[in-house]
Formats: sequence, C-alpha cells, structure tokens
Amino acid sequence: MKKRTLSRLLAAFLAVMLMAQSLCLTAFAEETTLEATPEAVTETEPVNEAVINEPEVEEPVVEEPVVEEPVVEEPVVEEPVVEKPVAEVPVAEVPVVEEPVAEEPEVKSEATQVLIPAGSDAATVNSILTKALLGKDANPDTQWEYECIGYYTQHITNKAWGPIEGFTSTKRPFTYTHPALAKNDDGVYKVRVAGNTDAVYTIEKSAKLQGSITLHESPSAALNSADLKSAIFSAVVAASTPAGLTADAVTMEYYATPITGAVGSIGMKWVSLEGGKVSGLTYPAIGLGEHEVRISWNGNDIYAGFKTVSKIQITSGKQASAIELRSNVTVPMVYGENAQPDIAATKEAIFAAVVESS
Repeated sequence: MKKRTLSRLLAAFLAVMLMAQSLCLTAFAEETTLEATPEAVTETEPVNEAVINEPEVEEPVVEEPVVEEPVVEEPVVEEPVVEKPVAEVPVAEVPVVEEPVAEEPEVKSEATQVLIPAGSDAATVNSILTKALLGKDANPDTQWEYECIGYYTQHITNKAWGPIEGFTSTKRPFTYTHPALAKNDDGVYKVRVAGNTDAVYTIEKSAKLQGSITLHESPSAALNSADLKSAIFSAVVAASTPAGLTADAVTMEYYATPITGAVGSIGMKWVSLEGGKVSGLTYPAIGLGEHEVRISWNGNDIYAGFKTVSKIQITSGKQASAIELRSNVTVPMVYGENAQPDIAATKEAIFAAVVESS
C-alpha cells in the first residue's frame, strides 16, 4: 500500500512540474513578441471603478409590427386547347351468323284415353296406340316409343325415351331399367312414332276402363219386398258402366249400429243387409228409416271395379188405410127368433149405418 501511495504522489508531483514548466515557456514567448513589435503595445486607460460597479440596464426591445404586403394574384391566361383531329379507323363489321333454333316437337296436350290390358305384348300395344292416335286406316305395323322413368335404385332415376316394350338407358355412371308400357303404372305418358320427333302425343293409359254407376236422388225401398237387395239396387242405381249390371253382380252393405249400441261412430260398421256378427259384435238386419248403403263391384277383364255409397229410405211397404164415418146415427138392436139379441147381426147393422166409405 505504501509503495502505491508513493508512486501516486510522485506521479502527481511530476505532473505539476510539467505544467509549471509549460506556463513559463508560454510567458517567455509572449514577452519576446511584445519586444519585437512595440507599436502593438497600447496604454491601458484607467478603469473607472464607479462605472464598472454600475449595473447594466437592458433596454427593452421594441418589436416592430410586421406589415404583410398583399399578394396580388396575377390572372392566369388560359391558352386555348387546340384539339387535333383524330383519324377514325374504319371498323370492319363482323357478320352475325344466327344458329338455327331447334324446333320443339308439337305436343298434343289433351290426353287420349287408351286401354292397354296388363300383360299385353308389344305388337298389341303398338296396334292399340296406332288405332287410338292415328286412326283405323294407319299402318298397322307402326312402331311406338314412350317417355318414362327408369330406375337404378328406388331413389336414383332417369327419364328417357325408348321402345314401348321396355328398354335401358345410361347416364354415367349408372344404367337404368325402364319397364314396358303395358307393365307400367296407370297414368299420363308421352308417346311418339319411333324415329319421328316432330309430333308427341299425350295418353292416359289404364289397364282397365273405369266402371261406375249413376245414382237416383232420394231413393226408397219397401222393407217387405220379396228381394230387398234387388229393390234397393233398382231404387238407387239409375245407370251403370258397363251397362247391364244387376244386383246379383254387386255386393251390398249398410252402415249398421250394433244391438248393444255405439258411442258416436265407435262400433258402427259396414255389414250385410241381413246383419250378423262382426268382430264379436252383433248387428241387426236393416230396418225402417234412413240408411247409408254401399254398393261394390269387383270389375272384370275390361273394367275396373268401384264402390259407391248412397242414402236410402226404407219404408214398411204397406199402404195407408182410412175410413169415413157418419155421425148421429141410431141403430136398433137386432133380435133373433127366440127374442134374444143377435150380436153378429147387430154388428153388421152398426157397420152399415156408421161407415160412409173405407
């Protein structure tokens, strides 16, 4: 520690000595300069201590207002714009080529009723369509096609045209099966002669014609009829299709209430006119009063069956009787041979005297 302290003191001493030497050299240089140039020496005026000690007073600086000179805008002279003529380049007109519009085929919108029995072969169906749509004089060998829905699955379908005997169509990636017209459901279809797309016909195809009956208004029948079913049929049916239907060809029922009664319509059922047991309940035969009767026919090879409901009034079938009597009539008692009243004779006498007509 002592050595370090001595070293620091020695270094400080040397630094002070160097500074002193430097000051001496500077003073010597200034004296030499003054001697060489005596004119540079000036007398120093005595300093007035009083003046020196007076405080200096700063004069306020007055700012002169700045006067803004008005700016005079020189008018701008617009030079006229000279439009240079633009040379028009002739545009070559491109001829418009109109594409031919495909004509829509003529569609016979009114549906023609066509009877195509189920299971008919293609030749039979072609013949039926030709006669129904083109007339009896048309070529009997005319081939037909129709538009229908084909199926890949129940929900994946495709509508297309094809032969009436059935066909397949392809719409990638599936192939669809289209049934024959004779096997397809009854309904409305579009048909056309094979290869001719100019005319399309609309048909309402059915496997059977619809049977029906026309009803009389407010019919009635007598309960005491020998054949009540025939009496009701004659009273209800005015006409039938096919013509000539009889009571024996149909089934007849009435809407009956069970003997034990019904709650509202609960318990009421269609039963035969003779009544009987149905689902454990006993129903009476049809009686007097208004009833609903249902006539059903199952159809035949040409006509489809039907069911028709009608209201009918069932009466007793007996005629009303009446008698007209005389008033204030006096009839004497009739006596027999033994002087005894003859009751039978008296009865006849009373009837003859009292009854005017019957």
